[in-house]
Amino acid sequence: MSLDNVSERMMGCFIGLVVGDAFGAPYEFFPRGKLIVQETFTEIVNSKLQIKKGEWTDDSSMALALADSLLSCGGFDPKDQMQRYRRWVFTDEGYCSSRATAFGFGQTFLHALWCSKKNDIPYPGSINPKRPGNGSLMRLAPIPIYFLSDLEQTINYAGLSSMVTHGHPESVYGARLFARILHQALKGREKAEILQQTPESDAPERIQAIANGAYLDKPMEEIDGTFFAAQSLEAAMWCFARTDSFKDAIRLAVALGGDTDSTAAVCGQVAGAYYGLSAIPEPWTTELVKRDEVFAVAERLCQAGCADK
Repeated sequence: MSLDNVSERMMGCFIGLVVGDAFGAPYEFFPRGKLIVQETFTEIVNSKLQIKKGEWTDDSSMALALADSLLSCGGFDPKDQMQRYRRWVFTDEGYCSSRATAFGFGQTFLHALWCSKKNDIPYPGSINPKRPGNGSLMRLAPIPIYFLSDLEQTINYAGLSSMVTHGHPESVYGARLFARILHQALKGREKAEILQQTPESDAPERIQAIANGAYLDKPMEEIDGTFFAAQSLEAAMWCFARTDSFKDAIRLAVALGGDTDSTAAVCGQVAGAYYGLSAIPEPWTTELVKRDEVFAVAERLCQAGCADK
């Protein structure tokens, strides 16, 4: 595969995350069946966050902070990642945010931030059995892009990046599986190969089922776009499998209802990596809030991913 094709897929993966987040955010937690998904970005539908057209949320903010850490440190540094997450949440400088302040983050993430303040540990992510959140999935793109040349590092650092904020096994192994999926999509593999993975033997049962493609024949009624890692990954992959374009994949992810911005952000990563940046509708990229800043980070990340390490 040419370097141009690799860069096209890398850019698609990162921008696909942000576009999916921004497209899905206005519909968050709107009941399925009552959704009318628009063709373009929209204003508030049922959002407590008062989402404006083109605004992206915590999914993209954490991805930008993670990318900034990788680029600034020249590699993986969990404590630096946490410092950047804290900077995003606890300052009013608009760092890695589409607004002047942070918004949209969940309690599991916030718990990790407070734990990191009290205890100087690299991986404070909660292992609470009630908190198998999808936070590490929705921000993951920088890891497989930056470490594209090394699959083993990609998978390992994906799991560790989850443990910074989300330590539940379904979150950690979900991130590891999704990193392998994104690696293959970035490498230009066929969709059938991307959809069928060899599960890790010590992964939780629900993550192994996703690796085996158990979701592929499920009807829409059995797919839930929730904030739980396994369900979120399953929903995103189901939408990718059932559609033939980036646009259709994202609109289907939103149509599931529930945690629409995160389902679409996860789906946007794999669909963007598979179809490439040029497959993302131009109005969806031009209307992004802080578009130039987002693209600048994506371009730097792609350059680093293509460089010899």
